[in-house]
Amino acid sequence: MGDVPCACRIAGPDELGQLFRHLGLAGRHTIVKPNWFSLYPGNYTDAAVLDLVLTALDGPVTVVESYTAMRHDGSRRITSRNARSQWEWLCAQDQWFLETTGIGAVLERHRATYICVTEEVWSGRVAPADQIAARVDSRYGAIDQAELYGLVPSRLFELAGCSLLSLGRFKGGWSLSLKNMFGLIPDPLRSRWHGPRDRDLARSIVNVNLVYHALFRMVGMVETFTPFSLYREGGAYNTPWGTYDLIPGVGVAFAGSNLPAVDAAVAQAAGVRPEELGFLQLAEARGLGDWRKGLHVEVPADLAEALSGRPGDAVPDASGDVRRR
Repeated sequence: MGDVPCACRIAGPDELGQLFRHLGLAGRHTIVKPNWFSLYPGNYTDAAVLDLVLTALDGPVTVVESYTAMRHDGSRRITSRNARSQWEWLCAQDQWFLETTGIGAVLERHRATYICVTEEVWSGRVAPADQIAARVDSRYGAIDQAELYGLVPSRLFELAGCSLLSLGRFKGGWSLSLKNMFGLIPDPLRSRWHGPRDRDLARSIVNVNLVYHALFRMVGMVETFTPFSLYREGGAYNTPWGTYDLIPGVGVAFAGSNLPAVDAAVAQAAGVRPEELGFLQLAEARGLGDWRKGLHVEVPADLAEALSGRPGDAVPDASGDVRRR
C-alpha cells in the first residue's frame, strides 16, 4: 500500500492507526499539514479530525500551517498589500482560531508542536536557500519559482527526512492533498502565486510540492471524517470561489504516498475527470507520481451515496447553523 492509494472506511483511531502503520507513519515523528485556509463550514480540518489523527499517529507530531486572509474573525480585510502591516493582528487571530475551535486544546493534549510558516519566514528564521535548492535539484531538477527555496522555516528543515502528512479535506476535484501543500507558502493571500485567472496556480502547487517532497517522506490523505464540502454549481453554501454543499461525514479516507494518485482518486469519486486537472499532469511530468494509479480505487458505497444528493441539499454545521446563499 502507498504508491497505489486506498479509500478506507475508518471507524476510529484503531483503524486509522492501522492505516498509518501501513503507510509508515505511526509511532514516528510526523509533520502534519492540516487544511486551515478558511472557516467556512466543512472546509477546514477541525478539532475532532485533528484529535483523531494525532491519536492514531501515536508518536511525536509537529503541526504546520501558514496565516491566511480567510482564517480570522472578519473584523479586518487582509490583502496582498496590507498583510505584512497586519502581522501582529494575524498572530492574535491565529491564537483566536486555535482557542475558539478547540484545536489549541487538542494540540496541548497531544503535546504537539505548532509551527506557523508565515511567522517563521517573516521573522527571517529560514533554511539556507542554496541547501534547499541543492536537494530539490538533485532529486527533481530546478524549479522555475526560485523564491520558494528561501521560504522553508529552519525548524522544518531540521526535521528533514521525517514523514509529512498532507491532511486534506474532501472538497471535490481541486483542493486536495497536493493543493493543501500550497498553504505552506507564507503569504496570507497568495494571489500572486495564482497568477491572472489562475494561470500560474498549477505550477505553484507543483513547485511547492517539489520543495517539500525533496525534504520529507510525503503521505497524502483526503478525509471525510466530519461534515465536508462538495463544491458544485447550485450548492447551498456560498464562498468567494464557488458554491458547495455540506455533506454528512462518512468516515472515509483516501490515502497513499503517491499524492497525484490520491488526488486523482478523490477527483474521480467527486465526478471530476482527473485528466482535465492540469496540476496532476504537471505533477506527474515533474516526477511526483503517476496519477493514473488512482483511477481504479474502489469508493466505499456510503461515500458514493452521500455524493449523489441533489445540489442545494445542506446539513447543519457544527453549531447548527445552515448558511445558505
